[in-house]
Amino acid sequence: RIQRYKKMATLIRERMAKFGVKALLPADRQSNTITAYHLPDGVSYQALHDRLKQQGYVIYAGQGNLENKIFRVANMGALSEAQFGGFLDAFEQVCKSVDWRPVAPASLSGVAGFRGDSPGGDCCRIQAGDDSRGGRAGLLRRQRHVFGQ
Repeated sequence: RIQRYKKMATLIRERMAKFGVKALLPADRQSNTITAYHLPDGVSYQALHDRLKQQGYVIYAGQGNLENKIFRVANMGALSEAQFGGFLDAFEQVCKSVDWRPVAPASLSGVAGFRGDSPGGDCCRIQAGDDSRGGRAGLLRRQRHVFGQ
């Protein structure tokens, strides 16, 4: 399972990099199950979320002081590479529709509470199956992680 998560994380990260989307953490600090990305200037989380939701996918915002600065994508669940590709294709379409202009992210070292090593909290994951609101397979769904308990 670890190798599968690593493979899917790599697929997502390579495509996001191709789109010009910057990961929040350096590669050596990233998990094999979730990656946070900077929102580009001029694109709100809500606009990105709503347009992806229209295509059957849901992403989640950052928390606390990062709520309007990042979005999160995870890759847990029994989904195929083709299903992850479907999400990434939808993401690319949405980027084009909201006039995505990626820029080098400003440093977050001055953001109160940001350490870059948060061990848990809410996240989302791509999961097979429909959700209660009529979403389709490959929908990103919230999952609560509690570490150390």
